[in-house]
Amino acid sequence: MQAAEEGEFVGARLDAGLRAVRFSSPPSADEFAAEVEPKNIPSVFRGVAKGWDAFSRWDPHHGGLDYLLVSISPLSLSLS
Repeated sequence: MQAAEEGEFVGARLDAGLRAVRFSSPPSADEFAAEVEPKNIPSVFRGVAKGWDAFSRWDPHHGGLDYLLVSISPLSLSLS
């Protein structure tokens, strides 16, 4: 798990002494379970989803809304 820069925090103080830690790469599931979750502190993961198909397919600036309409079209239900 790599923090963006050692000791670098995002944003202003959220609560007395509580700050969010920023990561530039996602931790593994084991790292998250051992290092992030037990501390119960906010964490910001920037840019980690850019390689995901959903990131490009759902982008509204590149036809993403059309993709969603076709893939997850509205359903008509009849309730009785």
